[in-house]
Amino acid sequence: MIKALIVDDAFLVRMFLKQLIDWKSQGFELIGDACGGEEALELIDQFSPDLIITDLSMPGMDGIELIGQARIRLPDSYIIALSCHGEFEYVKEAMKQGANEYVLKNLLDAPGLCKQLEFARAKLENAAQRAEQTDKLRHLAAKGTEMLRFELLQNLLHSAPEEVELLPRFREAGLDASFHTCAALVVSAETARRNALAQVCGQFCRNKPAFCLPYDEHACFILLDLSPDNTQMDWVYTFAEGLHHCIHEYLNVTPSLGISTIHSGILELHQAVSEAHTALDHAFYNHNIIHYTAEFKENDGTLPEDAYSILHRLPTMVEEGLYKRIHEDAQRILTLCNQRQASPAEVRRWFSELLQILGVDDDAPVTFDACAAKLSDIIHQLAEERGINGNHSIRQAAAYLREHFSQPVSLSSVAAEVHLNPAYLSYLFKREMGVNFSDYLQNCRMEHMKLLLRESDAPLKECASQSGFSDYRNFCKLFKKQTGLRPAQYRSLNREN
Repeated sequence: MIKALIVDDAFLVRMFLKQLIDWKSQGFELIGDACGGEEALELIDQFSPDLIITDLSMPGMDGIELIGQARIRLPDSYIIALSCHGEFEYVKEAMKQGANEYVLKNLLDAPGLCKQLEFARAKLENAAQRAEQTDKLRHLAAKGTEMLRFELLQNLLHSAPEEVELLPRFREAGLDASFHTCAALVVSAETARRNALAQVCGQFCRNKPAFCLPYDEHACFILLDLSPDNTQMDWVYTFAEGLHHCIHEYLNVTPSLGISTIHSGILELHQAVSEAHTALDHAFYNHNIIHYTAEFKENDGTLPEDAYSILHRLPTMVEEGLYKRIHEDAQRILTLCNQRQASPAEVRRWFSELLQILGVDDDAPVTFDACAAKLSDIIHQLAEERGINGNHSIRQAAAYLREHFSQPVSLSSVAAEVHLNPAYLSYLFKREMGVNFSDYLQNCRMEHMKLLLRESDAPLKECASQSGFSDYRNFCKLFKKQTGLRPAQYRSLNREN
């Protein structure tokens, strides 16, 4: 339904126009009528009508001024000017201000108004179609550019292209920098939400000599077009530190960054990208900003001697349900790798084989901490699926908390449910679940709160109450401590992404 607004200082004229035809049958919805320009602008700001029919001669803000103001606010609207005057100057001024049509009031009847509305509807529908097509083309163009940039990055990663081949690719991808002096940076944040990292990195690179090229859902490469002065590396360090801080602040994750050395000429971008990738590989054992050095390859340690023998025993241990033993053995290998600073590529290859044997179709994470966390999660999941998770009473208690977290539960009340002494329940819970009772309950409530913030429009206090937080002020402190964001900021960010 097309929204329409009638503006005329004469009450009888407004009533005449409203009752002259059946507006709904013509495909129009009258959102209101106004007696002057000022009142009309208020309705325009509130309802954004598609069609405006306005008199020209009105006290205060006349129709000529109203048309000009309406055209600024609603550039795609259709405006019909009404007047008792047929003079050329009136027509000229109305059209100059943005009117689409000029109609003499004393000659307007039902068939004439219907004809004007039919013409307006056709114009508005055509404009809407053109706008939709423009949006589609804009989207396709953006996707095309994104694909070109990804192909360019793949080319830089895996080969050393010739200048005649590289320069057209850069122009097609919209990278119109000289890169006479250049460097590369790669950033990874595996726990970041899908595409959130690319959004933050892209925003950070705005108005800087930096081009963000998303590599996958959780990694981006950034090409730096540097000025030829003596502070180039200092600027790169400052840029990397600022990006690291920005990602941590807005996404509440700790990224890993790899930085290349300074290079000369666009053809050396291939080497810069390769160095940045190698540097990121060496961020495996810590979430940090790692700068490429030539000694990286020489410092790679070896895997523990029994790393692969554990993999050979793994299928048997899975069949026997020895999940605790699997976790201990695999964690021991990872710990030894950390101590030896074993080759990150070798560790990730070993971990990928472990995942395959466990039936997990996924790649190894790019950091040591992420590997250790993923191992614990997988073992816990497998144990739960097979009904092997230590003490049955503790599983029962954990299930009770997941089901009743919104209620005022306590250690004593849960202990009564599972028929255990509260102190003994607290001891067993910590041993079996790896976290204490109160932290587990708080995590249940916090995850439910995050879900409500992402998917519900309910007020914040209501969401907190539904999640089991009775003290809203204390909840806000806990939420900020855990996420780095206020509840309203978390909702806004997750709705945008």
